[in-house]
Amino acid sequence: MKRLDDYRQYLFLSSELFCSINLDGKIREPAGPWLEKTGLSTRFLNASNIFKHIHTDDIGVLRNAMLRAFAPQTTGLRIKNHLGEAVWFEVTISKSYEEGVFIFRALDISGRIRKDIDNSEQTRSLLQELSSIKQRLELAIRAVKFGVWDWNIKTGRLIWDTYMYELFEINERDFTSDYEAFEKTLVEDDRRRVQQELNAAFQAGATEFETEFRVITASGKTKIIKAVASCFYDFEGNIDRLVGNNWDITAGRETELKLKEAHSEIDKFFSISLDPLCVAGADGYLRRVNNAFVEILGYSADELTSRPYLSFVHPDDHEKTINEHEKLKQGIPTIRFENRYITKDGSYRYFSWVVKPDPESGLFYAAVRDLTEQVKQQHEAMQSAQMTTLGEMASGVAHEINNPLAIVQGKVRQIDRAIQNENIEVDKIRSDIQKIVATTDRIVKIVKGLRSFSRDSSKDPFELTSLASVVSGVLDLNTERFKNHGIELRVRVDSDIVIQCRGGQISQVLMNLVNNAHDAVLSLNSEPSEKWVEIYIRRKAKSAFIEVTDSGRGIADDVVDKMMQPFFTTKGVGRGTGLGLSISKGIAEEHNGTLTYDVSSGFTRFILELPINQGIKESNRFRLDALGHI
Repeated sequence: MKRLDDYRQYLFLSSELFCSINLDGKIREPAGPWLEKTGLSTRFLNASNIFKHIHTDDIGVLRNAMLRAFAPQTTGLRIKNHLGEAVWFEVTISKSYEEGVFIFRALDISGRIRKDIDNSEQTRSLLQELSSIKQRLELAIRAVKFGVWDWNIKTGRLIWDTYMYELFEINERDFTSDYEAFEKTLVEDDRRRVQQELNAAFQAGATEFETEFRVITASGKTKIIKAVASCFYDFEGNIDRLVGNNWDITAGRETELKLKEAHSEIDKFFSISLDPLCVAGADGYLRRVNNAFVEILGYSADELTSRPYLSFVHPDDHEKTINEHEKLKQGIPTIRFENRYITKDGSYRYFSWVVKPDPESGLFYAAVRDLTEQVKQQHEAMQSAQMTTLGEMASGVAHEINNPLAIVQGKVRQIDRAIQNENIEVDKIRSDIQKIVATTDRIVKIVKGLRSFSRDSSKDPFELTSLASVVSGVLDLNTERFKNHGIELRVRVDSDIVIQCRGGQISQVLMNLVNNAHDAVLSLNSEPSEKWVEIYIRRKAKSAFIEVTDSGRGIADDVVDKMMQPFFTTKGVGRGTGLGLSISKGIAEEHNGTLTYDVSSGFTRFILELPINQGIKESNRFRLDALGHI
């Protein structure tokens, strides 16, 4: 603070005049010997306008120095004292740390100029220097493409610099140098308006005047001109003079118009889109939503933008949504991301997102597809396919249950006869009962497998599941059917691999592949010994592989191209829905895996690849720090 006080004391003791000024010329914090040099006190000058105290002929010089103040500008100009007399000062203009504010420093050089006038040689040198300054000033004005003008309202004379004639595309000889000549260049609709604006400014005693108007040049081109001027009044308060600058803003206005039209089109598209659209921030809040977004979820736009958007996401989808949000913050666009959003009535909608991040603004621009009906249809189709598969397996399952039931029935009758004949052999009866228990356990296992396979498992959580148990469940439902048709069912499991998955869905995929292999082998014209289907479970790195291979010699190329499409089937009418492979492919993708046909195999082979770990925590209570608390 002391250093600041010392600096202020220095300013007051200095022989230079100091102040800060803005583009309009308003004076702030004047310091130095103003009263001594000009007869004007710092108190009087504070909040006054510098252009009022500058000689009229030098106002343009000061304005141009301010325009070029990206580097300090030093020039000579005259400041009027309290008597209205002009005193020569060497003025330096430099930019302040504050945007649009300049530091004004002035050193009294009137004594130096008087001495120069007494010395003719020095006078000539001064005149040359002034001429040089004038030339540099004109070059500077041309560089910034500003026209300078001076309008003496009392005499009616209007003086233009060279660039003004170029700007208006008028020959200097054809211009009568008065306001009427200028007014004729304006588009008729703008003439009266500009005159009204001038009258209003003069009546209000405004120190600054600003307007825009259109002119039509000799070539027929319409230009939009910006005008900024300082107003000067006589001692009676009547307008005396205007000094200002003009420049061409046509290109800027045209750009603004195009941007406005573009924004209007974007807003129109945003409002009429049938798909939900939104803009989100990196802070985890929606900034803007369209009508479709509001209608689908049932919340108002204010409700959707006033809470973290994670609060609308299904709890099971929180973690993957946070992970996707982090990728967007890194500038990685979202091509396809699916999660569930809760509606006002408590139900959930399935959304598929395409999001483009804008690193400069930190905003995310998103288009959303509502997949709710599609997901519902897929679930219904999946259930239908499961029921169809169960129907196809019904014969084999009946054998699987009938055979053990026959064993149970036979053993019970044997025990009953032994009791009737009082020929009870305890050890034999105990052995028969153990066989009955084992057989009924097998029946229970088959029924349990049927119930598990027939239920909708699409909403099950991802759990640690043994692939050996998945294979065992499929074998329980298929062994008898394969045996009845003379097809050998082989199983190879490298080790008991445990993965994170929806076990019911993986069972359905394996069941679909095994059923397809069974039907394909059954149709082969080959010896029974050459009819086989093999299930092979193996692990490589962080993935598990389930391979189903049959003794067929591959699939035709035209079928390979279509077989993963919904409702495509090569089976006869009534023997297949054409949904098995398409549903299986969808399940694989939901598990971040793949289902592919191995064209390199000498037999018919499908490979289901699944990640061992889905990266899902055991609990659904995830940290929400990244997107704000709910």
